[in-house]
Amino acid sequence: MIKKSIISIVTVFILFCISQISHYVGNLASVQFSNLAATYIIYTLVYIGVASLMGIVYAKLVLKMSLKDIGIWTRFPERIWWGMGIVLPGVVSLFYLCFVEGRLFKTGTVNFTVIVFTICVGLSPAVVEEFLFRGILFRYMKETWGVVMAVIVPSVLFALLHVRNLKNPDIKDITLLMLSGTLVAILFSLISWISESIWPGVVIHSLWNSAIIGQVFAISGNGNWNQAVYKYKIVSHNDLLTGGSFGIEAAMPAIITYLGAILFIGYLRKRDIQSR
Repeated sequence: MIKKSIISIVTVFILFCISQISHYVGNLASVQFSNLAATYIIYTLVYIGVASLMGIVYAKLVLKMSLKDIGIWTRFPERIWWGMGIVLPGVVSLFYLCFVEGRLFKTGTVNFTVIVFTICVGLSPAVVEEFLFRGILFRYMKETWGVVMAVIVPSVLFALLHVRNLKNPDIKDITLLMLSGTLVAILFSLISWISESIWPGVVIHSLWNSAIIGQVFAISGNGNWNQAVYKYKIVSHNDLLTGGSFGIEAAMPAIITYLGAILFIGYLRKRDIQSR
């Protein structure tokens, strides 16, 4: 038990390093191309490829985990997960469009590069983060420390990993990010647990990223203004609505949506137990 606990702690550091190295190698490979769409595609392929290779080697040689243990060799995600992947960003977006004052701008056209970026920004972090955090770390910790600790520890680390994306953050920004990041990671961990696979989380994570931070449509405020073709600019400067410097993913509407989804997963788990 003590040995496995030490390995779990070391694994946290190793997986963080794998994430950073893969990100760096992906950037290094992608800057060799002048075409913007090619840059996005190469970064995504290299980032996912390097992280997957390093993660599998570490899991097999050190943690003695097979691909099935990690949750890779499993059946195709069921329709409920695709539905959740559409509903979650849909609910958040509709809330802002219907109940939060803002202005809609059109800055360009939806072209091939915009579509490629929207797909890549959804796919690359979803595959790598679900593989490393919910595939390797969650499953290894579950066998060592139990489900509760396996859900909480990687979730907090997942939120901490995203602090690097904040620009000039204050305590409010960090608090909102830690709360929202931890909750959404708990959601993904629970999905991975009850589905016994990383792929439902990949589906939901990808669709969320593409819808919320893609370049087709975006909702933002407080200077968090991406390059989307259609932009809904929130008039309010209330950080609870804008999410501060991180954006609406860390705002209260998203946080409430995460909590609702967690309760829904709890219902699915309870129903599954009762049906056995």
